[in-house]
Amino acid sequence: MSASPRPPVWLWFIAAPLALFGLAWGALVVLLPPARATQLVREQLAKSLTREVRFEDVKLSLWPPVRLSVRKIELAEPGGFEQGAALSCASLDLDLDVMAVFAKRVKVRRLALEGPAVHLLLRADGSTNFDGIGAAPKPGAQAAPPLDLDVREFRVRGGQLLLDDMAASRRTTFGLATRMSLTAEQGGTRIGTAGETELTQLAFGPLSAARVSDLNQSLAKLKWKLQHKGKYDAKSNRLALESLALVLGNTQFALSGLVDSLGPRARYDMKARGTNLDMEQILSWVSVADANAVKGLSGHGTVAFDLAARGSAAPGTIPVLTGVLTMKNGAFRYAGAPAEVSGLTFSANFRPDTLFVPDLRASVAGQPLAARLLVWNFVAPMVDGALRGNLDLAAIAPMVAPAGTKLGGRAVVNMSARGPAADPGAMSVGGSAQLQNVSVESTGLPSKLENVNGRIDFLPERATIQRLSARAGKSSLQIDANVSRPLALMATPGKVAPADVEFSFRSSYLDLAELLPTTPGAPFLPNASGGGHVSIDRLKQGKL
Repeated sequence: MSASPRPPVWLWFIAAPLALFGLAWGALVVLLPPARATQLVREQLAKSLTREVRFEDVKLSLWPPVRLSVRKIELAEPGGFEQGAALSCASLDLDLDVMAVFAKRVKVRRLALEGPAVHLLLRADGSTNFDGIGAAPKPGAQAAPPLDLDVREFRVRGGQLLLDDMAASRRTTFGLATRMSLTAEQGGTRIGTAGETELTQLAFGPLSAARVSDLNQSLAKLKWKLQHKGKYDAKSNRLALESLALVLGNTQFALSGLVDSLGPRARYDMKARGTNLDMEQILSWVSVADANAVKGLSGHGTVAFDLAARGSAAPGTIPVLTGVLTMKNGAFRYAGAPAEVSGLTFSANFRPDTLFVPDLRASVAGQPLAARLLVWNFVAPMVDGALRGNLDLAAIAPMVAPAGTKLGGRAVVNMSARGPAADPGAMSVGGSAQLQNVSVESTGLPSKLENVNGRIDFLPERATIQRLSARAGKSSLQIDANVSRPLALMATPGKVAPADVEFSFRSSYLDLAELLPTTPGAPFLPNASGGGHVSIDRLKQGKL
């Protein structure tokens, strides 16, 4: 008989490691059964975290990569589980490349958390309920050299964070889902991350809120999608942000730059860019917030910006903002308004300590509107602006009138103003405004104010009011006046010097119950001083 052919040498190089691995796996099954593995992991976690830990079961696999699965894991609050759980998780799955340890790296191929719930307590002294986790090194013990960390995929599904801020007496909760990579180099002093995070169900309120339903839900319907990539250097306390993008459907706001001295007085040098941003999509997203300023607001148009901001986050500081923001063919309309503002086109130019809008164009209820604006010296702002157009007051009432107030009629405006924004009375005003059949309805007024007509001419030193007439119920009135510092009329009394008024008031019938506000407190009085002549044929004063 001829000798059997000998297997090729290369086969031994494959078979030998497989045989060794099979023996190791068999030894693992014999020496480390599931019950023993569960107990060992529990003991090691409790020892390394110095905090009570409990979980349902553990599965360990040596087949490359090494895989660890833990089900229903919980980490106790300080004081034990009698105080609750600081962290709980339905499952934790870890895939580890153990061979990378020989290169002084901890390489995690995959770390997945399913349904984690975190309670983060921020105490008034700055400490948290997660302080003290991790065993302190024994006195005199030499710390092992830190290993670099490389997490190829870190994934969170169905996460929930509850944040209690004791200093602010505020409770916040939101849902969290993320998928990212994470690296820690140079002994953990240089951290890099890239990925995408989504925040949902944001709610906030006082610490006394015992249930989510007790919190403010106005932002709960929004989905905050964040795409992020950057590195943080702990030695220099610098964050290098390659990209931070807020994604709203097909619309994206991108931010990049540097932040030094992270903290309440951080210094930053950032850039923000956005192109072809769809206003219809943005407004539909923002309107979910239930804020009065945007409730019922719809529109369309295209927005683009390329801005840079440099400065400090310290209180009282103003950033240096440069760049351009543009809008093309914009339109918006409030629910219930009889007409929309359309054809809105402008370019806002930002320069250090200056904002310049040279030419704003729009159409209000089919009538053209034009404006320009220059603002400089942001510490004590100076303003130079102009407005020209035939304004449908019902269309713009939600922007200019107090809540609960309805306007009607038209205002034909051709005005300019220049001066300090903090003192309207010191502004130099020119041009004119003519009111045509204007009406005002408010919950604070007993009767609708209607048939308001008149003309106001502005000169550098004063304004002249000519035949300003109005009706409310059976009452009627007509006013002629000369006003020095006319814009001071709208200022809060005592904040700026009052306007000086000389007037003539005439009425054939005046019922104060039809004019005086129905709300508690003193009626609104303009910021004015002066005198004039009053002529009333018939006065009904009621309880005045």
